[in-house]
Amino acid sequence: MLKWALKAALVGHIFAWVSLLLLVFWTGFYSGQSSTAVVVNGTGSQGQTTLTLVGSEATTESLSASVVEINGFRIIPVLAIPVALTAAAAMAVVLLPTRPLFGMSLAWTCTISIVLFSLLGAFSIGLFYFPAAMALILASLLASIGEMNKGSATPPA
Repeated sequence: MLKWALKAALVGHIFAWVSLLLLVFWTGFYSGQSSTAVVVNGTGSQGQTTLTLVGSEATTESLSASVVEINGFRIIPVLAIPVALTAAAAMAVVLLPTRPLFGMSLAWTCTISIVLFSLLGAFSIGLFYFPAAMALILASLLASIGEMNKGSATPPA
């Protein structure tokens, strides 16, 4: 079971890295359009023009940017928190044979933390890290089952 728990934790770590790189480099995260109307025929002064006709000269621009382009490089440590949590969870699974209590508590702490991170940021970046959170839940469950089975094994007669 611990072998499968480690594989699930490593898959979660890969998912977290993919999410980080996607958020840093994907320029479609923020997107929108800007339209500017152009007065073709108007009467009055420049400040108080009465609009009589807007022609096809209206300009529309498409805008797109990545998370880093909008928020700057200071956002990268925030985006890296789930990567660090998944790495710590994978190390916790590795520690299970030698330090089971510490390993289980660290694995579950990291799992709960990344799930909370995903839920709190669900309307922005949280959903990108949700697959990593699900993989860590699986890893922690498999590790828990493996530890319970190891403790209940009876010695051969």
